[in-house]
Amino acid sequence: MAGKEFDEVSAKPIQCYKARQDKTTLKYLATTNQRVKSQNPKEKLTMKFGLINEIVFYIKEYDTRFMELKMNNMIVLSRP
Repeated sequence: MAGKEFDEVSAKPIQCYKARQDKTTLKYLATTNQRVKSQNPKEKLTMKFGLINEIVFYIKEYDTRFMELKMNNMIVLSRP
């Protein structure tokens, strides 16, 4: 995994929003406990549940240069 390991317990959500299918931050279907690191280096997106246009993200501060999507033991990396 790129970057530091994320501590789910100590991290506090600073914002919550729904992603739409046309957002570039989310390109794949997601299910519970899957993670996305956004292209914004100051955001950490953690998926809660997943119909593709009804996914709720908790945005947390996190330093990364990648968007990392872990799905079914497969990690997809995309540079911003």
